[in-house]
Amino acid sequence: MKFKLPLLCLALSTQICSAGTFSGFAKISSNYIWRGITFSDNNPAVAASANYTFDSGFYGNIYGTNLSFAEPTIFEGTSSREIDFTGGYAKAFGDWGINVFYNRYEYIDQPKISSNEYSAYLSYKTTTIQFDHQPNWFGYNSRSNYARLTHLHVIDQKFNLIGGIGYNHQSRTKRMEDAKGDWKGAGFSSYMDYFIGLQVKEDNGFLYEFLFTDTNRKTISYASDVPSDDGKRESANDQAFTVSLTKSF
Repeated sequence: MKFKLPLLCLALSTQICSAGTFSGFAKISSNYIWRGITFSDNNPAVAASANYTFDSGFYGNIYGTNLSFAEPTIFEGTSSREIDFTGGYAKAFGDWGINVFYNRYEYIDQPKISSNEYSAYLSYKTTTIQFDHQPNWFGYNSRSNYARLTHLHVIDQKFNLIGGIGYNHQSRTKRMEDAKGDWKGAGFSSYMDYFIGLQVKEDNGFLYEFLFTDTNRKTISYASDVPSDDGKRESANDQAFTVSLTKSF
């Protein structure tokens, strides 16, 4: 896909396409954790991101990573590559900040689960509350609403503590197949996730992060060979400790 900035500027106002800045990062991690769930089957992941922010506050971002889904109760088959496309607006007002954006999750070798998400973040100093909505959760006939509160505690110029709690609500939980062969339901119940970690920042732009994550998520069995087990809820055992290294540029 070839991106041409002049074509974008013709479609937008002069104010939106004012001068801006380019940034990005590369990251290697021992696990790919998404809202408390491993998206790499508890294996390492490599990611990269590129972002262009206009002086007006509008921005565009592209993000890519490898992944591997572990639970057949969530997704059919597997996918190994994810690319996200994001467009939004972010602005600071003193100690306050807002960020509203649209994100498109694209799964290269499993396009059926590619999905749209709409998000709004409100921050005060180093505390952020976010809300994310997926009208069709990863291609399924299930709406997802996610809210998270995150706080970053600055110890000094090098060390930060970070922690947060989130809640994911699914409109449908148990997976069922309709007459068209489309799946309904996420395969798990609505759940809460938790995380706490330590960040170590270096002057050369490297960031080390040590993060503990867990959820109270319950997976739901479906179409079981044992009728009495169909619909049974069991702990997803999402507890994980992840180490990552990020280089910003």
